[in-house]
Order: sequence, then structure tokens, then C-alpha cells
Amino acid sequence: MFTMAVKEFAVGYKELIHSCGTNAIGIQTSEGVILAIEKGLTYVVDIPSKSNEVWKIGKPQMCVASGPCNEIPEMVNYARSKYDQTESNRLFARTLYVNSLISRSNVCLLLAGLSLGIKCELWCVNIQGMRRISTYTAIGPGQRQNNMFLHAKYKPGLTIEEGLDLALLAMQHTMKKKFKSYNIGLAQITKNDLIYVHSYVDIERFLERLKTNVKNS
Repeated sequence: MFTMAVKEFAVGYKELIHSCGTNAIGIQTSEGVILAIEKGLTYVVDIPSKSNEVWKIGKPQMCVASGPCNEIPEMVNYARSKYDQTESNRLFARTLYVNSLISRSNVCLLLAGLSLGIKCELWCVNIQGMRRISTYTAIGPGQRQNNMFLHAKYKPGLTIEEGLDLALLAMQHTMKKKFKSYNIGLAQITKNDLIYVHSYVDIERFLERLKTNVKNS
């Protein structure tokens, strides 16, 4: 009975993610941008949906997306085809909104990239328009919960390390029992090191650091 219940939960969880989208957040720090996304996995050996990951758009540009899984790959491939490193992130976001399927779909994109080699920026593009995010934002089913948590915890001038910690704490707050190191996609972009996608081993290490900080506080 228990095994059957676990299997039914796993199937229901994956179907929900596939049809309604997944939780994702973006955090602007003083050193760069953090992106985090819920992968929709129930076991470490599960194969993640290609839609529920951090996508590399170009050398200094990445994104996460939430929405119907069958619509996301086409949207990301379109973004890759339109990305031009010599143009500003504002112009790139505008191109995606004005000229793509996103203005007629349920997909929401969080873009994080180095704009004109000067500054790492966070942008949100969806059916409602495009906007630059100077602090934090959340998308997906848990958007309201995540934004409330981030509103309470976010502080201007965060370092990359502090941003990573905050991203994990926010996802843990919303995902609850589904929060596992292998069920999180986590990446950062900085001016000097550009894009780095963290492994679940990295995330385990971050979580251990968080536990130690809580004990010592």
C-alpha cells in the first residue's frame, strides 16, 4: 500500500509539473545573478524533463522557464536564435516579447545575463510583457509563497554566496518535502566567471553550510 501511494504521488507530481509549470526564482546580487528551478524529480535516478532545467542561451546568458513543458523547448530555441551578445539585455528581452510565441503562450522566462560586458542583469518575460528585476522574483505555481518569503529575507547588496543560500531557503520553503538536492537546478552568472551550473553535490555542500550557520546563529 505504501509503495503504491508513493508511486501515485510521483505520477501526480510529474503530471502537475508537466502541465502547470514548475517553481523557479531569480535573485539579483551585487556580484551577479542566481537562478533556481524545481526539476520535478521524485527519485535521484529519475530523468529530469528537459524543460525543468537551467538553459544556456549564449556564453553570457542563461534562463529558466515555467509553463507547459511542451512549449518551453521551442521558446528556448527561439531565444537562442535571436540572442546577440553585442546587444543589450533590454533589447533581447524586448525581441523575445514582441516577436515570439511568448506573447501568446503561458510560458514565463527568467533571463540572467551579462549585458554588453558591463553588468549582470535579471529580466522576466511573459505574456504580460518584459521587465527588469533589480532584486528578486519568482514564477510558477508557488510564485506567491516564494515572493513573500523573498520579500521578508532579501537584503540589498547580497553576495553570490548569500544569494545562493537565499535561493535554496526560498525553494525549501515552497517545495517542503519535495525539496531535495537532486530536485533543484541552481546556477549563477558573474561578470568574471560567467555561467556556472551547480551539481547536486554542490547543493548538498551548500545545504550543509546552511545547517551549520543555523546552529551557530
